[in-house]
Amino acid sequence: MNVPSLVVKTLVFGLPYLSLLYVGAGALLWFRAPPAKRWFSLLLFAMAAYALGYFLELGAADLGTLVRVRDFELLGALLLPPLGLLFVADLTGRPANRPTTVVWLGLSACLWALLVTNDLHHSFYVSVDLSGGEFTVPRTVRGPFYYVYLAYVVYFLVWSSFRLRVAWRSNKKQRTRTSLKFVLITMQLPWVAVVLIALGADRLVDPAPATSLIVTALFLVNELRNGVFDLHLGRWKRLFDGHGEPAFLLDAERDLECANPRAQALFDSLPGGVADVLQALERDPHLAPLTVDGRPRWYSVTVAPYESPRFHTHYLMTDVTAHQMSTEQIRAVLKEKELVLREVHHRIKNNMSTVIALLTLQAGTVTDSEARRSLEDAADRMRGMALLYEKLYQAKNLGEVSTLDYFPPLVREILWNFPNRDLIEPHLEIDDFALNESTVQPIGIILNELLTNAMKYAFDGPGHLTVGLSRAQKTIRLVVADDGKGVPKGTDLENSGGFGFSLVTTLTQQLSGTVKLEDAPGTRIVVEFPG
Repeated sequence: MNVPSLVVKTLVFGLPYLSLLYVGAGALLWFRAPPAKRWFSLLLFAMAAYALGYFLELGAADLGTLVRVRDFELLGALLLPPLGLLFVADLTGRPANRPTTVVWLGLSACLWALLVTNDLHHSFYVSVDLSGGEFTVPRTVRGPFYYVYLAYVVYFLVWSSFRLRVAWRSNKKQRTRTSLKFVLITMQLPWVAVVLIALGADRLVDPAPATSLIVTALFLVNELRNGVFDLHLGRWKRLFDGHGEPAFLLDAERDLECANPRAQALFDSLPGGVADVLQALERDPHLAPLTVDGRPRWYSVTVAPYESPRFHTHYLMTDVTAHQMSTEQIRAVLKEKELVLREVHHRIKNNMSTVIALLTLQAGTVTDSEARRSLEDAADRMRGMALLYEKLYQAKNLGEVSTLDYFPPLVREILWNFPNRDLIEPHLEIDDFALNESTVQPIGIILNELLTNAMKYAFDGPGHLTVGLSRAQKTIRLVVADDGKGVPKGTDLENSGGFGFSLVTTLTQQLSGTVKLEDAPGTRIVVEFPG
């Protein structure tokens, strides 16, 4: 097996398929990539013509066929420099203007016109001979205009290399820098063919087609690897360019990749552009307060990964200024009401303190001991009511109050009002469950009356006081027990004649419950009601 011959045959007969690949890739870019990237599509079409023409040239049977095929082949070759220049100009962010584009393309058109009329003046090729073998290899004597074309190629390589190097050094985006560097290095490969042709070392094999095919293939690989043209961006723009709200894409370095017209208009109206939006999102990832044209605006932001060959993040902004302003107005009203409630609470506390002070002063001026005791009891009850009000006001949720949060502090503060508090050891057996405000208030008053009565009359010295509150089988049970002197046997709480016990009985009846005095050392009073 002749391995070199097999390799040559494989490469040669692969040229038509490579040409089809370039045509397909060029068409895909033409219809799906942004318009600014279409010069590369045309470059692929020119390369496809060059590759197909070179394949046909190698199979030419006679000189006339070879000349006609070569005209087609070199049409693609002559278009490579101007299309490459326009491609590099777009790639580096400085597209060529119309006069420059006309000059570059016009020079190639003039050279091709000289090529197809070569039989009249022989200024492009002086002579062409054919050599036999497996493939037709033309031996040509080049004319002066061929070297004009070669100088055009040199201009293309020098200008493109300079422009790519400047863009690579000045660009700050890592992905773009990698892409530019790759293209810059690839652009140096054609110099091999230029040097070989200039030195006349291309008599056996023409290096230009192979070099051009390799360079174009590497450009296409760069498109797929680094996303110079990013087909997915074209898809994204088709989806969101007509969207009524701002939308934009960020790359992996959080640099702006592209934005729809609404987003671009928003960025143009902000001093820092997209940086202002990203800074606002650092404070709140879902709400961006911005100052647009001197006015406050609020945008709800949806952030999601965008499916693409590389990592991108999609941002969709929705103007919620009207909703946010309504929310701010509601907050202002609630804050105002909160201030009013604080003022009302403060006045109620002051009024209660005034009543307590008046009762205490009045008790000090009364000579009748029974009247003085009644006034002092009334003042104590007002203190208890004030304490109950204070605790209820401090509750986090007025609709439902936790027994474990409300009653233990209440018991401790009630006991603190008595001079013998240090002699009495309290035991609290309070379960944790929720009660509504209408139930908490009477229970608190009942508890205040029972604790006050125990602290006043149950102990002559040290003692123990137990407070229990539990719920079982839809029944709430309140127990206040002490180990003090106790009450006389046969005492009827409902008919005791005391105001405190009468108040306890009345409040228990309001709760649809019962109150009883159980037999135990000391005094044990149990209040039960449904709940």
